[in-house]
Amino acid sequence: MPTDLPLDASPQWLVGLVVIIVILNWLGRAASEASESWAKLLGPLGRRWRNHGIARQAKRAAEHTARMADLEDMTRQRDSLASALLTCRQSQETAFDYLTYDAAWHREVRLQAAESGCELPSHLSFFRWKQEQ
Repeated sequence: MPTDLPLDASPQWLVGLVVIIVILNWLGRAASEASESWAKLLGPLGRRWRNHGIARQAKRAAEHTARMADLEDMTRQRDSLASALLTCRQSQETAFDYLTYDAAWHREVRLQAAESGCELPSHLSFFRWKQEQ
């Protein structure tokens, strides 16, 4: 005799009973977690559900607090990195502007020296100097 009966073979009232039990269980848990008086009305099971609900809320609150602390830390790190990047960018732009000016100045001095027949000592550009380092 087969032990696996299809759901169609079970009595109609049994399926309805299971559905009603599941719905009542869900409603009882929700009511117990939401209200102390419902938890008392449902007795030990209601108090158990209430305690589980309170513990779950405390756990969610702790997780939320931890996520907010992480978010604040990441925001602080982002702001610090943005500030450091801005400082670095400004320094780099200043150095580039000076090097551009310096190269033009040295070119002009070499041209004037060549026109007057004077020979200047050798001078390395920044990029050439950096290559040789």
